[in-house]
Amino acid sequence: MIQTLKNEEGLSDDFKNNLSNYETEQNNDDIKEIELVNFISTNYDKFVVNLEDLNKELLKDLNMALS
Repeated sequence: MIQTLKNEEGLSDDFKNNLSNYETEQNNDDIKEIELVNFISTNYDKFVVNLEDLNKELLKDLNMALS
C-alpha cells in the first residue's frame, strides 16, 4: 500500500518522503522483532533443556531417597 501511495502523482514529494521514512522505520522494527524472537527462542530452548535435566536429576534423587 505504501508503494502505491508513493507512486501517486497527486501527493507532494514531502509526503512521499515521509512515507519512505515510515517504511524504513517499519522495516527496522520488523528486523528488531525478528532478532528479539530469535533471542528469546534460543534462550527458552536452553531453559527447557536445563529444566528437563534438573527434573531427571530430582527424580533420581527422589528414587534414591525412597529406596
